[in-house]
Amino acid sequence: MPSSAPIRASAPASTTSSPPVYVLYAAKTLDDVWREWDSGILGGPALKDLEATWGDKWQRSSAKRTAWCQRKTLVDELVRRVSRGLTPAEAIADLEVQRGGRSLPSFRAWLVQQRKRQRQ
Repeated sequence: MPSSAPIRASAPASTTSSPPVYVLYAAKTLDDVWREWDSGILGGPALKDLEATWGDKWQRSSAKRTAWCQRKTLVDELVRRVSRGLTPAEAIADLEVQRGGRSLPSFRAWLVQQRKRQRQ
């Protein structure tokens, strides 16, 4: 069961003129990352909806932008695999095997290194 982390969201985007306040969930697994992106976690909005509605305006500080940019690396890899025909569950399982015992931040750094190697 995922640990709870503070999530604060104001009124839905359609009823307010400023973006909601949102604190990223303390994700422990790639499934947590996907669920937060695709459907929201613990009653919070789906991050894909925040991105579609508000762009980068929902990330109110540079620290939040940095944290989201790092998380987005994992989201982008999952979305890439799903767009190539895997189900979300298959994409998550495949990446969890590659992740091994790494933390999500360590796995993200590893993915970035792999991408750099592929571009060379």
